[in-house]
Amino acid sequence: MPPKQNTIRFLYFLFPVLLLGWIVFRISFEHNPTLAAADPRAAQAQGILENPLIGAAVAPLDSSQVPASRSPVSPLENVEIQDRAALRRERQEIPQSPHTAPAVPEVPSAPLAPAEMPSPGVSFEGLSHNEAGTVLPPDPVGAAGLTQYVQMVNDATHGSLVAIFNKTNPDPGSTAQPFGFSDLWPSGNPCSLYPLGDPVVVYDQLADRWILSQLTRPPAPPYYQCIAISKTANAVPPATPEPDGWYLYSFAVHPSKFNDYPKLSMWPDAYYMTANQFTNPFTPSEAYAGVGVWAFERDKMLLGQPARFVYFDLTNLNPDYFGLLPAGLLGFTPPPAGAPGYFASVDQDWPGVGTDGVLHLFEFRVNWANPAASTFAWVKDLVTQPFDWYISNYTFLTIPQPYPSRRLDDLADRLMMPLWYRNFGPYESLVANHTIDVNNAPPTVYGRAGVRWYEIRGGAVNTTLADATLYQQGDVGRFSSSEHRWMGSVAVDRAGNLALGYSVSSTRLYPEIRVTGRLNSDPPGEMPQGERTLQTGGGSQTSVYGRWGDYSAMTLDPVDDCTFWYTNEYNLETGEIVWGTNISSFRFPDCADTPGFLLSANPGELSICAGEPAEYSLLTAGYGGISPDTLIDLDVSGNPAGTLTTLAPNPVQVNTPGALRISNTAAIADPALLLAITGTSNSEPPLVRTTYARLNVFTDLPDPVSLVTPANNSTDISAQPVFTWIEANNGEAYTFELALDNRFINLVHVAQNIPGTRYYLPEALDYTRRYFWRVRAANACGDGNNSPVFQFTTLANPDPPVLFFPFSLVRTSNFGE
Repeated sequence: MPPKQNTIRFLYFLFPVLLLGWIVFRISFEHNPTLAAADPRAAQAQGILENPLIGAAVAPLDSSQVPASRSPVSPLENVEIQDRAALRRERQEIPQSPHTAPAVPEVPSAPLAPAEMPSPGVSFEGLSHNEAGTVLPPDPVGAAGLTQYVQMVNDATHGSLVAIFNKTNPDPGSTAQPFGFSDLWPSGNPCSLYPLGDPVVVYDQLADRWILSQLTRPPAPPYYQCIAISKTANAVPPATPEPDGWYLYSFAVHPSKFNDYPKLSMWPDAYYMTANQFTNPFTPSEAYAGVGVWAFERDKMLLGQPARFVYFDLTNLNPDYFGLLPAGLLGFTPPPAGAPGYFASVDQDWPGVGTDGVLHLFEFRVNWANPAASTFAWVKDLVTQPFDWYISNYTFLTIPQPYPSRRLDDLADRLMMPLWYRNFGPYESLVANHTIDVNNAPPTVYGRAGVRWYEIRGGAVNTTLADATLYQQGDVGRFSSSEHRWMGSVAVDRAGNLALGYSVSSTRLYPEIRVTGRLNSDPPGEMPQGERTLQTGGGSQTSVYGRWGDYSAMTLDPVDDCTFWYTNEYNLETGEIVWGTNISSFRFPDCADTPGFLLSANPGELSICAGEPAEYSLLTAGYGGISPDTLIDLDVSGNPAGTLTTLAPNPVQVNTPGALRISNTAAIADPALLLAITGTSNSEPPLVRTTYARLNVFTDLPDPVSLVTPANNSTDISAQPVFTWIEANNGEAYTFELALDNRFINLVHVAQNIPGTRYYLPEALDYTRRYFWRVRAANACGDGNNSPVFQFTTLANPDPPVLFFPFSLVRTSNFGE
């Protein structure tokens, strides 16, 4: 047969094979999240992950299987220091030296405010290096139950050490001896053989159960998360008259990625967890491998039944959501039925230098009836006030101590745990915090660490955060030019009061523990209740590692939902490993056991054009057994002269909405107002609550926008470029338009109500194509003029994938122990 005919016959045969192979490839690509990671635009275009990996049901062990005698917990001598340092480091570590960079000038500190923070109800010593051995950092964490406070820290031999304290009488004589967390598990189990730490303590107030957790360090994959669920409201140590107090779950959470820095939270439909993942951990080839999220089957775990988990790898969505946290429920009012699990992370200059700082919000919708139908989705970015989390551009070891040649780790690249959620009835709230540079020092010097905190509110109490807004935010520590504040933890009580705890240190102050706070009636964005020291420091840490606990823990007491409990570390004396911990409780006087009510304005911030009326809903919610017939008399201050203010109805019955209307606003001269709304009950004694609402008044249209990137006439631009522009005078939100022509007839993409000065496309553009873009600003008075039109050309199409035959595609759909 002629060669040409052979070739034709061969191609005729090969074509259907190639076509079939390509179809199989595309199907596998579209339905396999691991394969889809080769082109992250496929998932990022929708902002949603589907087709999760499902862990096979794991049957729990019972702590009654633990031998009566286990390894004792005692001080350890001559043990190599364990540094829990499997963390992504983006800045170059440099040797610590007083000559590394110019020091920030030291001046006496001014007080944060008059000391109005309440005194501790109880304050006592928690675990220390004397029990845990030579380990850094301790990662102190804890929570209060009905009668107990349970604390965990890292431990040199057991992964984590557990202490169970009597809340009202925490003296050693009335408290059980500490025990190693790994000692709950029978010998031979991975949770007994390879304990590592990173402990988490959660009290499930809806079920009155304890959840304790830590990770493992096996010599080879898979990697485990160890979760213990108490059988009753009492936490009990092993080898006691009640040794069988726990259901013990050993979950193989990933076949190849190490689950570092795991954070666990309680939600009605699941125990949710996040972790920063690594491949080849603790080896020279260790590599950051994105963030993982898990949902564990809470209902089954509370009953001690075999339980599954659902897992998503966020590398397929975006690899940079580092330090993601799951929201945990505060109080006894759950989110609405069907609400997903909420998650958040924070980013500076997202997604490029010079762009906005944002809080990313996510939703995990787990479906236990059909786990394969579960989804994880990005839902919203909230633009924050600008911040700089680089205390120094060269090292994470930035916090000074009186020991001049040793600085401590600031851990300023993530949200600090916990991320708390509370359903107040009229509104729902999330609170979070992280460390920033509060004096914006240049990169060649050390800055000063302070704590940025946030309250996020949903637009309505519903089953999504898509309508959430950043209700308030503030920085603690900007007033001081010497003291550094970091390692924060924030929570909110049932009356809407916030408490924030943190570490404080300077070249003249040994690291110590302090708290600050705000009442629900305080102006937004402020912590005016002063600052109280819970524990003074006894010395400096001299370790070259400079590690300071990766987190602290602010929680609420489930008995009254008013009492805050806070645990953090300090140094007992100067030395290499000399840490101790303190556990303290306190509560604000207005959150008492007596009846009360909340008052809130919605929206918290409103913009109008001069002459238009300003209208707010006023929401009230009673608690503590307040009579449903209680009437609340409303009053407003801060409304300028010449305007007409109407409150209706007034008085308003508790748990019934009211309204505030301000008209004749053309008389307002100040463009930004803070309105104080006060409610006074007719009860005896009268209860007084104050809330605040902001009013922005615009008189002119915004100026035109100046575009920045992609630059005009630029070429070889990414198929998913980042669009940035300069803030317009009087601009409040922006409209972005992208087209194939400079008259914007053939529109490709339009986005409205963009709150910041950057935008990134949810889908990729065509390769080697010219595009035109423009932006216009808007405010309550209307749209401004369009910006000048910029054009750019995308880069050329990269090489297409090469198919090899024969080939096989294998998807692992289930894994677990």
